Amino acid sequence: MTHPQPADPLISAAVVVYLGWGRAGMPIADESGVADLAQREGADPAILLRGVHDAIEASDRLEVTDLPENDDGGEALYKRRLRDSRPDLSPDAVDALASRWFFTLRWLGIEAGSDVPRYFVRYGGEGATPIPISLLRRRTVDGRPVDEVLKDVDEWRPDDRRQIEHALIFALDSDLEEVTADEAAQFQEMVRTRNYVPFRDTRAQPAKSRTMDAETIRATGIWVRTSDGWFASTARVVPGERPTEFFLYDREGQSYRAVPTAEVLQVEQVDAEGLYEGHWIPLVSTWKQDGIRVHAPVPPSGADYRAILYVYTSPDWHALVALPRAEVHDQRGGNGGVSFVVPLSEVSDFREKVMPL
Repeated sequence: MTHPQPADPLISAAVVVYLGWGRAGMPIADESGVADLAQREGADPAILLRGVHDAIEASDRLEVTDLPENDDGGEALYKRRLRDSRPDLSPDAVDALASRWFFTLRWLGIEAGSDVPRYFVRYGGEGATPIPISLLRRRTVDGRPVDEVLKDVDEWRPDDRRQIEHALIFALDSDLEEVTADEAAQFQEMVRTRNYVPFRDTRAQPAKSRTMDAETIRATGIWVRTSDGWFASTARVVPGERPTEFFLYDREGQSYRAVPTAEVLQVEQVDAEGLYEGHWIPLVSTWKQDGIRVHAPVPPSGADYRAILYVYTSPDWHALVALPRAEVHDQRGGNGGVSFVVPLSEVSDFREKVMPL
């Protein structure tokens, strides 16, 4: 693949415009903005857009399997690798591409370039302790999710019913629960012996849906409680495992700090949704009106706050994209879906599904 000459400012500017870096609440795919830029600079818009897509593809080819091991979730290492791969890109373009990749990882569960499966089970049985009755997994191949169902010993088949996709999009309505690799291995042994029993580690019991606290709401993510209250984690926490320390965001902005595990009182995976114009839509983040991201519980009717609601796909797609404030994302940009930047006062209700970790 042929890249532009080193330090080509037009390609960098086009990447920033295309992804909406610095002006949109999340990565977008602004082809018209790139076309306008090309017209102003006397460039061919098709060639300029192809250069943007080349830069995106380069960012997706980076090695990422070791990123979660870093204190900052791998952000600095990812940017360094991207700069080494594409030295022609400006710092703003690198920031824009890194923002896109981490958005994709955090909200869509797609970890480009890695193959670390996520496992999901469906529980059954009448007793007090749930018994797993089916196992599904999501792998990432060439940067794209591959969903499968275990049909028999070592026999995986495509998830043609799109059960995992539904679970990730409609977390509060799904009967699938995410489990650890160890529990997945336990289930595969159950399949081999045809003897289905509760998992040995009961911490992965089905998550509980509950009404949000009347005074505050939390966005989707990993939340950690200390003596100072709830804080958002910078990285995913594996159910049943505890790192030696947690890295928690400050209440506003992108700074974070290390907290020893001994000071952690509670850890939860939260899947939150907001009711907007009659539709329950995943609540992925909260922001202040001045554009600063908030990593803390916020008042549901706070006039100074906005919510970002985002869904990748939905049976109600045509209705969703017709709603006020809908911003449709171009699938070719690697994100897809539709998002809404909504004042909290316009979200009529909130709910969350919580899994203790």
